[in-house]
Amino acid sequence: MNSRIGEWQEIIIFCSLTGGGIFTIAGLSSTFRRFKEWNSVRYEMDGQIVPAEHILNSGTPVLLFPASETAARKRKAIIVRMNRRTIELGLETPATTRLHAAAEEHPPSWQKHGSSVKIEIQREDALYTLSAQVQDLRMEDHEWNIQITRPFWACRVQRRQNVRVKMTLPIALEKVDEAGTTQRPRHSMLHDLSAGGFCTDMYCSASPEDVASCMIEYAPGTPLRVRLPLPGLKGTALMARVLAVRRISVPGGVGARLACGFLALEEWEQEQIIHSVFEQQREQLHLLHRQKAKL
Repeated sequence: MNSRIGEWQEIIIFCSLTGGGIFTIAGLSSTFRRFKEWNSVRYEMDGQIVPAEHILNSGTPVLLFPASETAARKRKAIIVRMNRRTIELGLETPATTRLHAAAEEHPPSWQKHGSSVKIEIQREDALYTLSAQVQDLRMEDHEWNIQITRPFWACRVQRRQNVRVKMTLPIALEKVDEAGTTQRPRHSMLHDLSAGGFCTDMYCSASPEDVASCMIEYAPGTPLRVRLPLPGLKGTALMARVLAVRRISVPGGVGARLACGFLALEEWEQEQIIHSVFEQQREQLHLLHRQKAKL
């Protein structure tokens, strides 16, 4: 009797260990797949990598296109069903194609099983891009339903009215008083720039009291004149206003970062800034692609 109880105990312990091992392996496999996809997204796309679970919902309209990112091939679709490992999309059929159903009898090659595709989801806060692979494709009621792998990660690109680019340049700020006269220029280091405004880092000192005084002096609402060393704008004083200020660490001590918005720019001034922003953005993208190519 005791030997039989011992056998059952051994069986229970063996089953528990086996079950625990299976769950552990499954968890490690899921973690590895998540890391592999994260690494792939990080390498292929430029932007903030965020979890995709809060972005993907049934009924969400999306744009589907091949991994080659050929804009002309984008297809409108809607998320029909969310499964554990896959997503079902209903492709929107253009009105002209509905009149000639035979034109959609054979889908493009990039929509077939095993093809790599990307999904684009536009939301109020940002534009999200996700990578997936086609698992199945079938025709239902003269419309294509496509099944793709469910992504773990998405690339988030913040939507802004004006494109912002990081740019490190020495600039001069002139505070304007109530009478409209300017004070002695104060030098700072430009942090980023857009057609709508800029951020700049100002060195105060190693003293917290001096930093607090600086932040009070350049409090939100303070009018400024700024001179940007950009082609076509050298020597031109542009009007701006401080929108926000916060304390930061700078080499040699502490300082303040001013977020400023331009005021009443002339059309030619705005064009010069936009041109400089896009030139800088193009250079940064070329540098990033060269760095990826070396990996």
